[in-house]
Formats: sequence, C-alpha cells, structure tokens
Amino acid sequence: GGYDEISGTVLMALRVITQKPCAFFTERDWLAEAKVDYIEVEVNDDDDDSYKFKALFNMVTHHQVRSEADLLSTSMKTIFILQLLYSMNYTKPEARHPLGPIIFHILEAIQYNVHPIDEVKEVVDP
Repeated sequence: GGYDEISGTVLMALRVITQKPCAFFTERDWLAEAKVDYIEVEVNDDDDDSYKFKALFNMVTHHQVRSEADLLSTSMKTIFILQLLYSMNYTKPEARHPLGPIIFHILEAIQYNVHPIDEVKEVVDP
C-alpha cells in the first residue's frame, strides 16, 4: 500500500463515523457485538438503521496476526481521525476517548475488506 491507499482508508473511516452522531457509536458496545460469528440476515434492512454497521463491525480484521508496525500505523491513523473529529466539533477531546477503539476497528476492517480497483495493468481499448 502506498500514500493513496492510506488516504482512502482514512477518508472512508471518517465517512463511516460521520454518518451518525457520536452517541450512536459510544452508547452501544459495537466491539463486543462484533465478536458474534453470525449476523441474522434481514429481509429489509431499511427498518434497522444499524444493520449496515453490524455488518461492518463483523468484517474480518486479522488483528491477531498484524505486525507491530501495522498496529502502530493504524493507531496513528486513529489518532489523526480523532483530531479531525475534534476540529470538526463532532466530539470533544477526552483521555481514552471511547471512539478510539471503534475507529481502530473500522480502519482494520477497511484495510482487509476493501480492495482498490484503480490499477491498470495494460492498455484498455474502449
């Protein structure tokens, strides 16, 4: 991954968080619920606004096998996103902010579940 991949990950995580108010993420234990192996399939997810977030938090992260350098990088991106959220008045700064672990998890999920489609290997003839 290069600069563009890192930028995209941060922007996607920021977009996920800012879709809902801070309380949406902090008043529910999303990370504990993410340990569930199976999410009940819903016929119409329009009636459950949290369904897409349940799916996001249950995505694979490979957290146990990540290198120290990768964990440090993800931690730094998490802090950067928190600082952006403070600057945007989305939330107030506090020690051990409850959004920290949530953002970290979202970044991991994005890293291992989103794949770039913008790499061209050869000339494309339209």
